[in-house]
Amino acid sequence: MRLYLILLIVFLFISGCAQQITDDKGIYSDWKSRINKQNTWKANGKIAFINTNERQSANFTWKNNGDKHTPNFKLKLTTFIGTQILSVSQEKNKAQLDYDGKTYFDTSAQNMLNRLTNISFPVSDAPSWLKGRPKSNNIKFDDLDRVQSARIQDNKGEFWHVTYNQYAQTDGFWLPRKMSLVNRDLKIKMQIHSWQITQ
Repeated sequence: MRLYLILLIVFLFISGCAQQITDDKGIYSDWKSRINKQNTWKANGKIAFINTNERQSANFTWKNNGDKHTPNFKLKLTTFIGTQILSVSQEKNKAQLDYDGKTYFDTSAQNMLNRLTNISFPVSDAPSWLKGRPKSNNIKFDDLDRVQSARIQDNKGEFWHVTYNQYAQTDGFWLPRKMSLVNRDLKIKMQIHSWQITQ
C-alpha cells in the first residue's frame, strides 16, 4: 500500500510537471518580436460603437496582408444575419469604401470612414494595436509582459485609450480576445472570436 501511494504521488508530480512544460512551450519565447513582424493574418469577431446617444453593433472580419511600411488591409462589417454594412480596404495609397450601396475612393481609408460614415475608428494603425502591439510611448504591461493599456493617436490627432481585457494563446502568440478603445466621444468594444496567422 505504501509503495502504491509513493508511485501515485510520483506519477501525479510528473504529470503536473509535464503539463507545466507543455503550457510554457505553447508560447514562443520571442513572441513579441515575432508578432511585430507578422503581417499576414485574419481576425473575426464582434464590435460595438457606443456613445451617449446610441449603441451600434456588428460582426467584423479584418484581413491584413501588408507590412509596417505598406498598408494592405480589408475591414468588413456585417449585421448579425450576415448583411454587409460596409467594406473598407487600403492598399498603399489607394483606399476603397463600399457603403450604403455606393463605392467611394480616396488615398486614405481613415479619411473616408470619418467623412462618409458615422463611424469613428482609428483604422490606420489597427494592424498594430489589434494584435496587442500598439505604437505608443505610453504603455502599461501586465505580469506576463503583455500590453495592458496604451494611449494611441489617430491620423486626425485625436487620442484613444486602448485597454486589453483578455488575451488568448494562439499559434504561439499572446493575441487579444477582448479589448476597448475610448476617446472623448466614443467607446469601441471588440471581442475577437478567432485569429488565423500565416507563418
